[in-house]
Amino acid sequence: MSAPGHDEERDWISRAMLGEEADFARLVTAYYDRIYRLAWRFTGRREDAEDVAQEVCIKLAQSLANYRFEAPFAAWLSRITMNTARDFLRGRTRRQNRETPLFEDTDIAAPNENPERLAIARQLLRRVNELPDGLREAVILVYCEGMSHSEAGLALGCAESTISWRIHEARKQLKKMLGKEASHAGF
Repeated sequence: MSAPGHDEERDWISRAMLGEEADFARLVTAYYDRIYRLAWRFTGRREDAEDVAQEVCIKLAQSLANYRFEAPFAAWLSRITMNTARDFLRGRTRRQNRETPLFEDTDIAAPNENPERLAIARQLLRRVNELPDGLREAVILVYCEGMSHSEAGLALGCAESTISWRIHEARKQLKKMLGKEASHAGF
């Protein structure tokens, strides 16, 4: 199920706040793939992402009454998902428990792409995993989830300018990590 239109979403949220289970179920169904995908990008393991997604659904039920329609619902829900994933990861040594490196199974280019460019792009994505959390979160939301800097700011609870700075800083750090290869990758 795809995300509902703005008015339909607002109706579902309003009725779910009043205890309508069917509308709450519609919200969860409409947004579950987004929740799971974001959880997986933060945890790096499918099993952990499933646990985080389940916890997000529980937290959504508990905190939906706090939603004030001031920010887009998707950004508000992304914030809950990221906070839940952070809490989950605090109890673990993140890099030691990864099933596969972040983005390892991501389809990153067209089949006719230059193999050298593909290898550089894969290395770049692996390096994203090494960035500090704030920078990594901004990169994931902007480049992987396709959010604008403004939407990512809402999701992370910070200003759009902070996201812009984090993206700038991430690019700078990634260039330093990759050296000459970064310029070949177009980064």
